[in-house]
Amino acid sequence: MGLPESVDFLLSKQPRNALERANRILTRIGRPALTALPERPEAEEKVRFTQVFAAETRISTFAIWGGFFCAFGTLFFFQSWLPTIITGAGLALAEGFSVNVLFGVGGGVGMLLLGYFSTQLGLLRVIKWYFFGCMLAIVLLSFAGTQLSLIIVLATAIGFFVYGCIAGLFATAARIYPAHVRTTGVGWAIGIGRIGSTVSPAFAGFLFAAGWATSGVYWIYAAPQVIGLLLMLLIVLPGVTKEGVS
Repeated sequence: MGLPESVDFLLSKQPRNALERANRILTRIGRPALTALPERPEAEEKVRFTQVFAAETRISTFAIWGGFFCAFGTLFFFQSWLPTIITGAGLALAEGFSVNVLFGVGGGVGMLLLGYFSTQLGLLRVIKWYFFGCMLAIVLLSFAGTQLSLIIVLATAIGFFVYGCIAGLFATAARIYPAHVRTTGVGWAIGIGRIGSTVSPAFAGFLFAAGWATSGVYWIYAAPQVIGLLLMLLIVLPGVTKEGVS
């Protein structure tokens, strides 16, 4: 899509014109240019899955896995069940689809603003606030009943926060691992998230079939936001201070 390769990639893989391309990036971000490429190993060791559990990334790996599981599970619960829940409460089918559309619109705005907020406050700090905001919006939704205007506002807010969480988790996963492990680490994190996206709607169906009220199910799905927030406290990003500002 026209995006440049990272400096880490250019220095480790050393494709054609790697030095010039790396120096262009370094100049744009105000860093000194390089005079030569670092020595490249004669034989590149194959990346093993176990490398994501290296001492410096082990805790962060489990934390980012849990974060992806919680966020994807929440997203797919609402995408799958929100129209059904709304029509089951006596509102029109068209209103249910409208709420789902606004859920997605809120998500788009949440992802866009995540980038701005993270430059001001630090990426991990913003993700924690997004998880908290998502939890609060879900809890409030449990009290909305059939008030369509309130449902619209809260569903849009949930979309804002949950999509923003996922965008932030992608960025966080890419920063946890060194360049040679990054593809493996991020791929596995996404895979764990996909498990959450599969299990979550099915679990909600089980709860509804067991006779749970919608408000109670909402409270169940507020819990992963708290878990996700706590897991973010365990992640350590290279070059990020305790205050969370890189």
